[in-house]
Amino acid sequence: MAGATVLSFQDFSSCQGDWFAFVENQGKRYLVGGVYGSCSGCDAFQSESNYKDRTIAEWESFCKTFGERYLNYPLDLGIELKKFREQAKWDGDALEVITFLEEGAKSLL
Repeated sequence: MAGATVLSFQDFSSCQGDWFAFVENQGKRYLVGGVYGSCSGCDAFQSESNYKDRTIAEWESFCKTFGERYLNYPLDLGIELKKFREQAKWDGDALEVITFLEEGAKSLL
């Protein structure tokens, strides 16, 4: 991801859901994440790339720029845990997300 090392990654759900990764970049560790989906209306990568014909160099440049945005705006672990603890009342994937975030938090220490 844009030159960062992915320490752990997981997506949650099947054709539409959340994804999170703990990454290391330039000696700092971050939590990054987003949502994905099966169409360009709910998947940022699909929406922005439109799977256009590109050279390998163009794809590398696009992917680097796309990934850098996640590194520039890392997520707050506490806020994400709070959100999914509240969602656990109705979201079947929330407990799995919480477990991943709590385990991954150890890599931020």
